[in-house]
Amino acid sequence: LNPVRAAMADTPETSEHTSIKQRIEHSRTTPKTNSVTAQTPLLLPFTGNPRQDSPNDIPVLLSDYLALVDETGRMIRSNKRGAIDNKLAPILSRIGLRIELENQQWLTMAQ
Repeated sequence: LNPVRAAMADTPETSEHTSIKQRIEHSRTTPKTNSVTAQTPLLLPFTGNPRQDSPNDIPVLLSDYLALVDETGRMIRSNKRGAIDNKLAPILSRIGLRIELENQQWLTMAQ
């Protein structure tokens, strides 16, 4: 969020030289964005599942991370110049990212 807070970019997806922009650009060419194998190999993957045997993975989903950054960027801070405009659509809608939910897996887990 540094480029947004410094008013150098309006949104995370337009902030140059940031990992979130790299993740978003890579996700646009990947059908199952939340899949570990579908994420950019240059950055630690978001697994969504903390595992003892994979301590270097980030234990949240990529879509959850993007939403968290978007919500945080909308919070106005008195000591910062910029924030994400509250009139903008949520980041997952803005970037056209379709998160394909594994419906059968969710149903199994819920049961």
